[in-house]
Amino acid sequence: MKNHDHPSLPPGLDASRLVLDKVGSMVRGLFPAKERQIMLTLFEEALVFVTRDNIEGILLETPYLFTAWQIANLYLGSFGLPGLDDRPARLVGLAFHDRRRAPPGGRSDSACAEDLARR
Repeated sequence: MKNHDHPSLPPGLDASRLVLDKVGSMVRGLFPAKERQIMLTLFEEALVFVTRDNIEGILLETPYLFTAWQIANLYLGSFGLPGLDDRPARLVGLAFHDRRRAPPGGRSDSACAEDLARR
């Protein structure tokens, strides 16, 4: 992008540590002790920094076109540019679920859902 330069992530940045530092106290305050590590792991794995170095790969690997569109708009908006539809890109972040993950201990999503349903 001409005339729009975003730096890459700082060398040596520990993104996992950054996430845990930011959400750790929230997780400890909101979740019972037995659920904290699962939640911290989910947060740690969920954050993706979109940079000039990885935007293309992220877009190509995103299985849903609508989600790829939103990620592209998020990236363009970070430069102060309009989105792909020429409207202001107002996204600050984005969440989507593209695959099932088993939490630590090998429990499936369905087992966790059953536990939550019983409460």
